[in-house]
Amino acid sequence: MMLRMRYFRLAVPEDFWTVASEIPDKVRSGPTENISISQRAPHEIILRYRTIRQITTCQILPDDSIVNTTIPTMSQYAIRIFQRGDTYLSIIDPPQGSKVIASVLNDILAEKRYSFEPLEINLPMIERHVAAFDAARLVSAKVKDFQVYEGAVGRLEIASKSGLKPEIAPFIGNKFHRIESLTYEITHGFVQGLVQYSSSGTVKVSSQLVEKAFPLFELGLERRAFKPSN
Repeated sequence: MMLRMRYFRLAVPEDFWTVASEIPDKVRSGPTENISISQRAPHEIILRYRTIRQITTCQILPDDSIVNTTIPTMSQYAIRIFQRGDTYLSIIDPPQGSKVIASVLNDILAEKRYSFEPLEINLPMIERHVAAFDAARLVSAKVKDFQVYEGAVGRLEIASKSGLKPEIAPFIGNKFHRIESLTYEITHGFVQGLVQYSSSGTVKVSSQLVEKAFPLFELGLERRAFKPSN
């Protein structure tokens, strides 16, 4: 089982402390009851966001007539705003797109000019992170936008249980291409699991590595070298 976290960069005119101090008042006086504060700590605030949508189901009766029934369903997300040099936002098990993030920020930062964008996870960030563990082996890579021949580009996934070479594959090593995701087999102490990095800002971690991997990744957002800890 893997936990998925997506990261965004958040830009606001004020510093983090000003924004964080105003969020409780915005939640209490805001137009929605779907947002609550789960936790406040130095350099971070965690929000719970609930959305309710209606699903229509069809039931066929014995006489072959059809009855439509509307059922409300609720989705809940944990959204964390935190500071690591810059201000970031993360969401656990994110839905597709960024509509949920936009809805929350519109409510808590309604009177402020802000912007957000997915964190671009690049190769240097990944290499620093995996270097913090006892051992790391690249076992899967998804690449895109490499030229197959003139006028044709390709997208493929390459995997190997014994590990991939740093250049991933000889037929793309010298060609332009983009990394879509990289998956590493991580060993730390007596624990082994997988960590997957997506260029769109998502990090997936095996449950047994969650407490180690995410804090180390976020340390790197402060533009400091990763250091293994016991």
